[in-house]
Amino acid sequence: MSKLDLDSVFGDQELNFQCPGCGHRFPVKFRELSREGNEVLCPSCRRSIVINHTAETRRGLQQVNKSLQDLERTLKRLGK
Repeated sequence: MSKLDLDSVFGDQELNFQCPGCGHRFPVKFRELSREGNEVLCPSCRRSIVINHTAETRRGLQQVNKSLQDLERTLKRLGK
């Protein structure tokens, strides 16, 4: 089983952002936001918006990975 990461699950999903400077709403693909310290430019005012990720997000993904590994082991035992 390949390792689950946010890009593989949500990479092509679009999130709607609102620029804190001018209030313009615009879509951004999750893949563009998935790296720490990544910046997005507002297409209206060209303001740079820095995206920060939290440790809770990383811990949550680690828990999902562990659960999937546990499920995989259980399914393999059932198949014997």
